Amino acid sequence: MRHGKKVNHLGRKTAHRKAMLANMACSLIEHKRINTTVAKAKALKQFVEPLVTKSKEDTTHNRRIVFSRLRQKDAVTELGCPVAKYLQTNQGIDPHFAFDDYDDYLPEYYICVATKHA
Repeated sequence: MRHGKKVNHLGRKTAHRKAMLANMACSLIEHKRINTTVAKAKALKQFVEPLVTKSKEDTTHNRRIVFSRLRQKDAVTELGCPVAKYLQTNQGIDPHFAFDDYDDYLPEYYICVATKHA
């Protein structure tokens, strides 16, 4: 039975996985677009979306919750101001699937902060 097995462990220990997702989330917030593997993109989307929802309402408590997960002050500031204001009127985190020549031919994901869809 699969009770309580919702998290994709990505072949890493808990501390490594949390640090990796926090760093990837900070890169996504800073650069607005990153490319990664499919499994990491799905795990990152699950990690970032609650933080984006929290940051839409800019209170001290929400900033502290987001900072405890991201651990980078610049990313929290940017997520709180420009990105959150943009995301209040738009969707959220948008994964784009693309095949690229990775070293071992894994499918690659482009994950980015969503733009308006025409």
